[in-house]
Amino acid sequence: MESNSTLTHPQGIAFQLRFMDYNSTVVNPTNLIYDSNATNINTTALLIPLTTISDGNFTKETAGALYTISRFNYDRNVTQPRNPFETSFKELNIECLNAADCLMQANLSAAYEPKGERAMDFNVTYAYGRIVPRDVRVFGNVGFTANAWYEVFNAPILAGAGLAPSRTPQWFINARHNDNNDGDGNITRIQNNSNATVTTVNMGSAEVNGIETYTFGAIAPTYSGKAHINADPWLWFGTNALDYSDPSNANLDCRTHPCFNINVVPNIGTAGSSTNTQTLGSDKANKATSGTGVTYDYTPATR
Repeated sequence: MESNSTLTHPQGIAFQLRFMDYNSTVVNPTNLIYDSNATNINTTALLIPLTTISDGNFTKETAGALYTISRFNYDRNVTQPRNPFETSFKELNIECLNAADCLMQANLSAAYEPKGERAMDFNVTYAYGRIVPRDVRVFGNVGFTANAWYEVFNAPILAGAGLAPSRTPQWFINARHNDNNDGDGNITRIQNNSNATVTTVNMGSAEVNGIETYTFGAIAPTYSGKAHINADPWLWFGTNALDYSDPSNANLDCRTHPCFNINVVPNIGTAGSSTNTQTLGSDKANKATSGTGVTYDYTPATR
């Protein structure tokens, strides 16, 4: 497969960036798409716009430098995870989109066209990922934290590193996850179930070992609410999920983005109680006791 990209010289001459010999072990490689600035372009269209080269990139009259980021992703089904797969990149060619615009004279001939090429020869492993928040129940009027896990499907080893299993079979906690490179999930709306009040927030933290932490102040019992997470679309998964859409005052549908429930009840001591209706998988409730003797119950979030 071959795909290319249009670059523009500051003097108006167009260049072409071309990925050659795009091979993949995927049964149907046509599901690979190009992703740049949230715009998806199927590689079958061949043209991939990247960027305009500014004058500052040309440090000399005949030499320059260009730094740009190109991201490839695959056409992802939000309800059906897939096994990891690998793609390989072999060669990078740069040449003028219109050869006549770039001809140079040498050896008394004006028919020389400048071209550049470089062997790439590297592989990229794609793993199906998700962000998984879990419901939290708090006993007492105290500050608390809630968590979400970044996980990958059927990838016990990723980029040479072993990953710990999650609470759900075939899913593994992606301790290699990086918010800047791999996507982020922050709470942007909190909905009070009793009076339907929606509060706009921006809550999240840098991930640690594949875990996102959300820190809440004390909430007086009795309280019931739902937190809505704004995540990158490639982190969205649910067995009954719809296409991803950011949470907003007009979109509080947890079939379109990750959500978790928050319940605050009067403190009943450290013994606590836990009941759980399983909505996904076979997860079991995980109870933890804070240093203040208040019990938190983490149960599978409804997605």
